[in-house]
Amino acid sequence: MKKWQDLSNRLEDYKLLHQCNITARHISDEKVILENISLGNFQVVVTCRTGDSDIRVLKQQLIDFEYRPVVELLTKHIGSSNVKKIIDCGSNIGLSAIIWGLYFPNANITCIEPEPHSYALLKHNLASNFGDASRFKLLRSGLWHTNEVLHIVNSFRDSNSWAVTLQKQDNQLSRTTGDGVSTITLTDLTLNSQFSEVDLLKIDIEGGEAFLLEDEVSLELIKQKVKIVAIELHPDAGVDVSLFEHKFLDMNFLTATSGEYHIFLNKNLITIF
Repeated sequence: MKKWQDLSNRLEDYKLLHQCNITARHISDEKVILENISLGNFQVVVTCRTGDSDIRVLKQQLIDFEYRPVVELLTKHIGSSNVKKIIDCGSNIGLSAIIWGLYFPNANITCIEPEPHSYALLKHNLASNFGDASRFKLLRSGLWHTNEVLHIVNSFRDSNSWAVTLQKQDNQLSRTTGDGVSTITLTDLTLNSQFSEVDLLKIDIEGGEAFLLEDEVSLELIKQKVKIVAIELHPDAGVDVSLFEHKFLDMNFLTATSGEYHIFLNKNLITIF
């Protein structure tokens, strides 16, 4: 059954590529190099998996450009050449990091991804598009409220790579893959940085964002140091979207939505005009 599902997913992938006029060059049955991907004035090349979620993520992020409002807000309120620090939590295969790197050429970008195969593609795709990727810091880790070892779980949503989560090894119903992953906190990412402020904090961690609601230390760090937050909230994982919005409003953030993302602008750090 799984083999037929994989084949069906691959057929849907190739249909989508054809519709988007993207050239595909095969590496193997499981991977392709996608060329001639237009992103504004830029051309992007991406290596990704077929039969997984990668090509659907590519359509969302590069073809539909769901991060356009985030790019526009950073450009308007900070300036493309003035964006210095971006933290990307849940980098997947690197598509969002490619966007930040292209549109904000002076930014130092920290990418966090726990899933090992996605992490390998993240590293490869940044090297393919930037050559010298020294301004990218890659961490095979997961954002959490404490430093501990969690396990990768692939039982959320469709169980593909865009839906992996981190959990403690106490849920016998979840399917874990591989070894444990050491987590990292916002304190680690902000206080131990050479940058006094973070221009963008992007979070897409498949329900793991729920910890922020209970973590006053992380919320205070965001209030003091982060200018713009873009976060995908997952009510299907039990995340209370309304409570999230009220928390950020109470911290003097403006809120907006773009597709699946909630965007929060820190009025404590940037002038809204």
